[in-house]
Formats: sequence, structure tokens, C-alpha cells
Amino acid sequence: MCFDLKVFYPHKEKNMTLDKVLLIFGFCFLTIIGILFSIKSAYTSNLLHVFNFLVLLAIVGYVVRAIRRKGKIQTLHGRCSGSIVFSTSKIKIDENVYDCSEIKSLLIYSHDYRGKPLLYSMDNMLSNGSNNEIIVKFKNNNESKFYFIQENRSAIKKYSPIFEKYINEDGIYVEIVDF
Repeated sequence: MCFDLKVFYPHKEKNMTLDKVLLIFGFCFLTIIGILFSIKSAYTSNLLHVFNFLVLLAIVGYVVRAIRRKGKIQTLHGRCSGSIVFSTSKIKIDENVYDCSEIKSLLIYSHDYRGKPLLYSMDNMLSNGSNNEIIVKFKNNNESKFYFIQENRSAIKKYSPIFEKYINEDGIYVEIVDF
């Protein structure tokens, strides 16, 4: 019995994303409008109309963007390579093969699966399933961390007999955190 998943190597995140740039621009714009309101009260009615028009334009742009992205899966920022295979005596993660006798603990954080609705996304997009990780701790106190893509929600739970064998026969501490 084997457990197959795709190994994922994420790219480093850019420091400035589009959302951060828009947020900084918005706060700067609101600060400038506030300063202009306090300095020149004669122009406040004209500035208020311009400000209302810009807010309305931003709301319309956001709604159009949300409609275009609704139900689409996020783009994958990184590369997929290899698979993760849990067998009764060895664990294969991408090109690395680990014998169960050299592993002390196995921590699996299953946060995400492909097609999961993103609660924090205002665009109604679906997840690409890449927010999962496996941490392998060895008996010599080394540690390896891998990210993986999970295609469906119950992929981890289907292979619990292998994890029970790791706990009972090999003495490996296995923890599966499923959010």
C-alpha cells in the first residue's frame, strides 16, 4: 500500500505584491485628501465629488475582477516534481529515499487541498492545494521539510494503516494536523 502526493517547491515570495502596492497607494491617497480638506475648505465640495468618483471606480473595478476570477484555481507559484510515497519500510519524497529505521518523527500539516474555497480571498478563487507540508525528523536530530500538493481532502486519511504501522512497529511518532 502506497501513499502518493506531488512534491512542491515554492518560489520565494516577492516582497511587493500588487495587493500591497494598492494598499500603500490607497493610504497615501486618503492622507493627501485629508490634508487638502483641512487646508482648503473652498475646494472641499469639488474634492468630495472627485473622491466619490474614484471610490465608485475602485468598487466597480473590484466587482469586475471578482466576477472574472470566481471559481478559478489559483496559479501555482513554484515547481512540481516527483511524488511522495509512503511504503511499509521506506519513505520516498521526490528523489530522497528514507529508511524507517532512521526516522524519529513524521509531522504532516494538511491545510489545503485542490479546489478548496479560499476564505481570505475576496475574489472567490479556489485553492491550488499547495499549502501543505511534511517535516521529517531523524534520529540524528536532523530535519527535512517538504511542501506537497494534495488533490483531494481525504488523501491523507486514506493511508492511516501505514501510519499506524509506523507508530506500532517502527516506533515513529506520526502526527497529522488537518485543518
